[in-house]
Amino acid sequence: DELSQFFGIAPQAGAFEINNPCAQIVGAPRLIFPAGVVQENTVISVRKLLPQALLTVGDQQTLSAFEFGPDNLHFTQPAKMIFPYKDDNQDGLVDGTGFSEQDMRVFWFDNFEWRSLGGSVDTAKNTVTIDINHFSVYGLFPAGAVTADAVRPREKIITPNSDGTNDFAQFGISGQFEVSIYDMKGRRIRKLENLSVWDGKTDDGTSAESGAYVYQVKSDQLEKPVSGTIGVAR
Repeated sequence: DELSQFFGIAPQAGAFEINNPCAQIVGAPRLIFPAGVVQENTVISVRKLLPQALLTVGDQQTLSAFEFGPDNLHFTQPAKMIFPYKDDNQDGLVDGTGFSEQDMRVFWFDNFEWRSLGGSVDTAKNTVTIDINHFSVYGLFPAGAVTADAVRPREKIITPNSDGTNDFAQFGISGQFEVSIYDMKGRRIRKLENLSVWDGKTDDGTSAESGAYVYQVKSDQLEKPVSGTIGVAR
């Protein structure tokens, strides 16, 4: 790692921002936390990964990647991550590459593979913004438009028992979207608006029973809704 920084978050804290942590870690994302984002006092860390530590998506390597800890820290509501990139001459290409800035997307690493979260590109500010629900390793890649395959969660079955392993399903989309979860009788048990993680709970906060469920993702970013099934095992 090139540099690490540590910060504290208190449950009672109001909304606050970490702006390019202490301006000491070059290229670090800004983080904007809503009030009450954690349930207990938490020390978080930010670590920049050196190029030789970076992994690839297909044949593309990350432009930059950062590890946020503690690993698998889950938020009570989404936080914003604003990833910068350089285009000093504003020619529409990321400096030092042939990549269009419009193709920049944020991915997260699940310890096995990089998974797309998408992101909203601001070509005036040279940033890509996503909502995150947990800490992990996040990287900036040239990836283009959101695809149905990227949106579908890799988790076929989740085991939401709060042990930090396979507790949620992650949909590969950010920005404006809606995820509906249905039971096998066609009843919608959960509606997620701009929230890309399903933790196995219903709209009233109770735990969904073990079994199979159907999800549907709708967004203007998609040509048509993306659907599939996911299981819950308790």
